[in-house]
Amino acid sequence: MASFDDTSWDTVNPAPHPGGEVVAQMCQPIRVTKTFQPVNIKSKGSYGQWIDTGTNSAGWIRLRLKNLKKGQQVTIYYGEHLDPTSSGQPGRLQQMAYIGKGAAEEFAECRFSYKGYRYVQVKGYKTKITKDDVEVKFVHSDVPLVGNFESSDKTVDAVHDICRKSLIFNLHSIVTDCPNREKNGWLGDAVTGVEFGMANYDLAALMTKFTRDIFDTQTTEGALSPIAPANNYRKGKSTLWSSAGVHIPWYMYQYYGDTRLFENYWENMMRWVEYSWRNNNSKTKDGMFAEIYNDWVPPYDATYRGGGKLEVMKLSLL
Repeated sequence: MASFDDTSWDTVNPAPHPGGEVVAQMCQPIRVTKTFQPVNIKSKGSYGQWIDTGTNSAGWIRLRLKNLKKGQQVTIYYGEHLDPTSSGQPGRLQQMAYIGKGAAEEFAECRFSYKGYRYVQVKGYKTKITKDDVEVKFVHSDVPLVGNFESSDKTVDAVHDICRKSLIFNLHSIVTDCPNREKNGWLGDAVTGVEFGMANYDLAALMTKFTRDIFDTQTTEGALSPIAPANNYRKGKSTLWSSAGVHIPWYMYQYYGDTRLFENYWENMMRWVEYSWRNNNSKTKDGMFAEIYNDWVPPYDATYRGGGKLEVMKLSLL
């Protein structure tokens, strides 16, 4: 209204232009690619209700809520463990909250933050949840499926299916390390997983875009970040992780015959090679490169004799 009194409002200040050039999105959008109902729902009294979606995935659920009081809060936890709030699982306490508006029927759906999960716990809601009240949604970059694998061995087929799901649920306009915790574009995951991905999906557009993300992290000296987009964490310290800047264009050439990434980024690649040789090459063992991450996942766990503390590891090459 013209008579509205805004004298107590803060004065608007202009913000500087962010720079850069606005261009069309280069890769497929992140979409809901599949919707289905959960396999099981259980009530655990004061602890809430548990929803089993049947499989690990990235995305969220859409939950129908009935007869909420105005201001009533419903909290929804996502996790890979049967108890989504338990400690020790990746991405502990992934959650969303919904505040009721007092309608007969409302829908809780957080469409701006995807989760990595299988199980869902709903707290603060006493009405029994049925399968018809829940829609499970897969969410990832909508890259086309172009290849498949099938054998006479069910175990081998299951391993392939697990690997395929691990890949697709870590594609969200970048190649991420996990959908439940960091959601960072760790290049070690990309350099080891993208070739498998190209055998199953059309990743040409996404990898063209992601290669640009990688070289956007480069310093004037030639260092690349181990994460793209970069957060300036240990930039230039990992030769192996940052080698994705060379390996991904090579995979693009092998699988698609595309040489454009080499044409566009050859000078950047050479600057990275020179930087790595100058800064990460061993001073005592020429040709051996220092690596900040190394093998940070030991091949044993808490069930190993000695409580997971490996005293001696012998490697035999037969």
